[in-house]
Amino acid sequence: MTVYFINWKADYELKMIDYLRQHYQVINLPVPSRYVWIAKKLRKLGISTDWLGKLFIRNHLKNLKCNDISVFNDSVISKGITPQIINNLKCKKVLLLRNSVGASFIHKHKDSFDLIYDFENKQNETEKVKYLDQFFPVGLNEISHFVSEERKNRHIICYFLGKDKNRLSTLMPLAKKLLSFGAVLDFNIVRDNTTNDDSAYLIDNPLSYKENLNRALASDIIVDITQENQSGWTLRILEALYFNKKVITNNKSILNSEIYTKERFFILDVDIWDEFDYFINSPKTPVPQDILYRYSPEHMLEEIKKAFR
Repeated sequence: MTVYFINWKADYELKMIDYLRQHYQVINLPVPSRYVWIAKKLRKLGISTDWLGKLFIRNHLKNLKCNDISVFNDSVISKGITPQIINNLKCKKVLLLRNSVGASFIHKHKDSFDLIYDFENKQNETEKVKYLDQFFPVGLNEISHFVSEERKNRHIICYFLGKDKNRLSTLMPLAKKLLSFGAVLDFNIVRDNTTNDDSAYLIDNPLSYKENLNRALASDIIVDITQENQSGWTLRILEALYFNKKVITNNKSILNSEIYTKERFFILDVDIWDEFDYFINSPKTPVPQDILYRYSPEHMLEEIKKAFR
């Protein structure tokens, strides 16, 4: 059974797939840009592009078997010729949600896949839609390369990276509060179509994943601010678990999870700022390996493979 990751693009995703290739029968398969270019030209002329999906499969998936698994993510399934590839594949097809999406999105695409994995709506599992914990793109065998000793920073460093997504109004008051405790802020808020105000923390382009990892490792506290109505965990939470960092978050679902400890998590609108000094200075215990495994790419891949055995 071979697992094909088709048209994954983000640098952290490609890093994860490259890691999995070293340990599993996994193939990373990008869609060449020429297919997308031709598809755009044909659509302008009102010509169907279904044959392009078939051509891609014939040229790049010659060894595909019916019991192999193709894995797509929500960012690309409506772009380029990806829909035409999905429609014409003769194998097991999986949609792995990496972002928060609505029920309408899942309903729209569920007939195109054998299984959809959602990291957010645990209570809404169906025959086709399954819950799968958010997973970190760094593999378990790589943790030892990253985990740092206890911080030696003179002042606590608080790190945030993410698109605005209407979070600037939450992050700015938080920044002011953290500065009052003498913290150094490494806030990187990427401008998007929700950005209406100005801030010294705004940046125009996201950091590379390598730079993100370096800054997360250099910090003492990782700041995790979720979007409105989001309950699933972001990658910021998993960075903190893997790298043994503390977290400031507004995600209250952490409180009822196996990873919660008062020494690691400061929950906004739950914990009080009078206890922040305790939070900063209290020692934290590294997360056990068996818990980290649940949020690893290894676990993600094993769960997908197990579903089709």
